[in-house]
Amino acid sequence: VSAVVLGTAIAPATAAPSPNLEGIAWTEAKRPKTDIAELANEFTFAFQRSQWGVNGRVEPRFFADDFTFKDPDVTTNGLQEYAKGTGTVLSNCKADAVDVKVVEQNKFTIRWRIEGTANVPFPGLRIKPYIVSSTFTVNDQGLVDSETDAFSIPTW
Repeated sequence: VSAVVLGTAIAPATAAPSPNLEGIAWTEAKRPKTDIAELANEFTFAFQRSQWGVNGRVEPRFFADDFTFKDPDVTTNGLQEYAKGTGTVLSNCKADAVDVKVVEQNKFTIRWRIEGTANVPFPGLRIKPYIVSSTFTVNDQGLVDSETDAFSIPTW
């Protein structure tokens, strides 16, 4: 069933595609603890390279097993749940790191630009480019245990 709004046919809603998370080394060894500035830089480089903020293809070596994620619309518990959710909600997106800054002894923030398409509320929804500020906390083992995102534009 499809609808017509102002003379334009709207296709029926379809399920968002499943993300491609094959090949992620979920049980890989965790990275050794380092100075937070070194972690922040290495983490940002990996984030930019793999684009996990928009495709879910995380590098588990950086993350604590009890990792949590929160943004104005979503909260997840566990790295696999985060990866699956990110990879399902977004498609054909690009994440460009703008800067990284250590903000506390156990926190750093990456500001990054997102652009592409979303799969909700329907597949192919164009995302107007905007800046995301992701603040990461680091546990006593030197692993990222939480991420909290804030957006430069209001959420819907």
